[in-house]
Amino acid sequence: MSRANRLRGFRGLALALALALAPEARADKAQDSRDADRYFKEGQTLMEENEYAKACPKFEQSYKLDPKTGTQLNLAFCYEKEGRVWYAWLAYKEAEIRASTGGQKERADFARLQATNLEKGLARARIPAQSGLERLAIDDQTIPDATRGQPFAVEPGSRKVTFVKSGKKPVVREIRITKQAAPQVLDVPADFEDEPPPPVVKPPPVEAPPPVEAPPPEPHKKDRAPDRTLALAAFGGGAVALGAGAVFGVMTLTTRDEADANCPSKVCDPIGQDKIATARTYGIISTIGFVVGALGVGGGAALYFLAPPDGKGASVAPAIGPGMAGLTARGRFAP
Repeated sequence: MSRANRLRGFRGLALALALALAPEARADKAQDSRDADRYFKEGQTLMEENEYAKACPKFEQSYKLDPKTGTQLNLAFCYEKEGRVWYAWLAYKEAEIRASTGGQKERADFARLQATNLEKGLARARIPAQSGLERLAIDDQTIPDATRGQPFAVEPGSRKVTFVKSGKKPVVREIRITKQAAPQVLDVPADFEDEPPPPVVKPPPVEAPPPVEAPPPEPHKKDRAPDRTLALAAFGGGAVALGAGAVFGVMTLTTRDEADANCPSKVCDPIGQDKIATARTYGIISTIGFVVGALGVGGGAALYFLAPPDGKGASVAPAIGPGMAGLTARGRFAP
């Protein structure tokens, strides 16, 4: 077999071992991304057909699965076309903040311009900058940047305003919002109550189970656990050694190929000589790995299946020492 074919074989073995030992990858995030893309395309198609009432929920679902600035801008435009002006302003404002944070200046400028234009038909309000609020919501919609004292747009009329402070119970007020020249200042309530501490749940008393008499030992399974545990340990160690042998085998061939490039006409320069020495070391390690792996897997299998039912008789185990490797037999017999 040529060196190239051997190298491909080693690489295939190493890849197979790596895949066998690797945990199963979670595909939830990838599936969410695919679903979000599908919802986004469906929303675009519906919006091109002027079906805004059907298109907006598609963009909402897409943004929920995979929040992206482009999706939010499409959602804001859809709200605007549907006539939900305040919801459009909220979406544009959130898109502006997201785009600015992500360094997307053109999208941030566009979202800011659209939000500013929509404000002309809405009322404006604000809360004091030093309010100490953690969040402000109007009609259950969180207002971005409101806690920093920034003015925000809102539909005129009687609105449910929720004031949220950390460690306090939320306070809900019904406030009438009017359209006026200056932003309407919303007074922050002073009657926040502390959140009650979480209830201490005592575990139910544990009753001692009634004593259970141990069944008599099965004659055919007596003392098999220690031997089988040793067998599984030997088998697992052998599998790991085989993987190490495969990896160092690939490194041997790769280093050997690098050495050949520095040995024209079979005369090696210092780099080539160093590569040859390294390849030999890798080769020795690879050989040891395969030998130890084979002995571990073979010895573990033999020990597992030959373990005597009553713990007596002969058993087999791998033996490795300086200058030798092989299998040892041990026995336990009745007196």
